Amino acid sequence: MKKLFTIIATLTLCVGMNAQTTDLSEIINSALSGKSRGETATVTLSSSNRYTLATAVDAGLVNIVINGNGAIVNVSAEAQITGMQGIEINNVNFDCAEATVAPIALSKNPDESLKGATIQTEGTSLRGKSATFTTLCGLIEGLP
Repeated sequence: MKKLFTIIATLTLCVGMNAQTTDLSEIINSALSGKSRGETATVTLSSSNRYTLATAVDAGLVNIVINGNGAIVNVSAEAQITGMQGIEINNVNFDCAEATVAPIALSKNPDESLKGATIQTEGTSLRGKSATFTTLCGLIEGLP
């Protein structure tokens, strides 16, 4: 019997009291670097910092967890977070005033191993706590 282990990498951002803008796309891509299918990339944001989701980020088959600590994320026009595995967003405030696409979506190019598969309601999901979306431009793509 095969045992699966989840490796969690946590990237914690510690900044001073001066609010600065940081590109969340770059932070997520850095956390995803070197991760394999089923592993988890965790990003922890600081509430004293402002973030911009500047470009599209695709987590692919890697689980992604974003712990926001109340941080504000401004979503740029074509920016979104996509994935095929699990996306968990906790305590993040998304400002979608400039967004032209849904900020969270399923990957547009699914892995061959997923094509024709049945949808699971447990284990592969979008979940989170206290995530807010203001001026939401569209629904979360890929959900019924």
